[in-house]
Amino acid sequence: MRAEKKEVVIAGAGLPSLLLALKIAEDHPQNKILILEKNAELGGMFRSFDYGEHGFFDHGMHIIYETCIPAIDDVIGSVLDKDQWIFLEGNRKDIAGIYYNNQLQKDTPYVDFRNLKLKNRLRYTGGFFYNLALTLKGEPSFDNAEEALRWRFGKLVSNEVFEPILRKLYSRNLTELAPFATQLLAMNRIALFDKKVMLKLMKSDAIRARVAYPDQLNLPNFRPNNQRGLYPKKFGMFRVMNAIEKKLNKYGVKIQTSADIKELQVEGKTLKSVHYVTRESGAQTVSADHLYWGAGTPPLAMLLKMPTRALKIDKNPPGRFVNLIFDTPPNMGELYYFYCFEPGFQTFRVTRYGNYCADADEKGLYRVCIELWPQNEEEALKTQPLEVALSELKKFGVITDKHRLVFSAVEIQAAGFPLPTVGNISNHKIIRDFIVSQNISNITPIGALAEEGVFFLKDVLIDTFAKAKLRGHIHESN
Repeated sequence: MRAEKKEVVIAGAGLPSLLLALKIAEDHPQNKILILEKNAELGGMFRSFDYGEHGFFDHGMHIIYETCIPAIDDVIGSVLDKDQWIFLEGNRKDIAGIYYNNQLQKDTPYVDFRNLKLKNRLRYTGGFFYNLALTLKGEPSFDNAEEALRWRFGKLVSNEVFEPILRKLYSRNLTELAPFATQLLAMNRIALFDKKVMLKLMKSDAIRARVAYPDQLNLPNFRPNNQRGLYPKKFGMFRVMNAIEKKLNKYGVKIQTSADIKELQVEGKTLKSVHYVTRESGAQTVSADHLYWGAGTPPLAMLLKMPTRALKIDKNPPGRFVNLIFDTPPNMGELYYFYCFEPGFQTFRVTRYGNYCADADEKGLYRVCIELWPQNEEEALKTQPLEVALSELKKFGVITDKHRLVFSAVEIQAAGFPLPTVGNISNHKIIRDFIVSQNISNITPIGALAEEGVFFLKDVLIDTFAKAKLRGHIHESN
């Protein structure tokens, strides 16, 4: 029996959409697949900046982490030959730090109370364990970040430690932020004790879930996890995007960039066609048996005629990538990256590419990306990103006067971390509920925040592939 030929349209060409297209093409090569991407290039944040003779820079730190589901991870691994990947395993899968209390923490990415004044350390530790005894009955639901942090760590730690950190990052107080804000960075644990003590305390599930082992490179394997991080051996995540595009072309998948979707023609509860416009070809119409929408749920809701004017979107000024090349290695130890939790700094994250991809340090030149998050429009307009970046890198101790700057470039972030306010997260739920209420059988939202709690790449891939399997577009798999 000949397999039925279907026309599948995928809106958005981020990494999850591209991997989905590759999997559908492999499992059902008879299908006609069209990818529509609004931008001029594929890959979104997984592209790289090309500076000609000065080489490439990723859009900050991007490592692909496996899902631990073989069918998905096999697709990821197949994009490049095995000898073209760097496999980051065990405790070296993800080496992160934070700058907090005017110190660059290299041993743990969690707030380390051992560096605080003894008086505060005793207050916070006592408050933490008093609170722990009250919260062992299970995790409830929370309305905001304050409730989530109080439940986990107690009032003192929530208000005196995490309130200033989250205000620094998002310019909002804890009650304005959704619980989701505490999940985006390393805020589910705190470091309290040295290794000898923690080895004993880690036998308790409740403590291990809240207190961090203070040495990430020698973390005991209490819960075996074979998940790995993947990065191409030759520097530049764009190489993965190019390899996927080459494979898709081989399968006959049509890719249309600079394509702006203008209308979805729906008859009854079924999508019939997609209307889009390109700079080269003008208005186009394509029929669709199924549409996977990976370009964000708000644009999909607008195309489905949702009245969105009443939705107030909370925004901060766009961030900046400041890409730098020095003639001397940055002083970051083995850290791949670190976040800045210290108030008074614009830095969000600093990435040292050469620590996970040696090829980034070619010809004795050392690449660093510093992501700046201005607190408001006035700060964004008044400050010079390069000057701020160099000044703050010196304060961190990452560079000194002996580091000679070879190259610099500043880029405005087209997209980044969402602003996780209570209002924004509520709006996403309203939008998702509206899309579901339309009951259109052949439109499937995928991507970050397409479902509640789905944001990180691993979760997005699991959700995307599960939906495609349910709809029969990829084969049954483990």
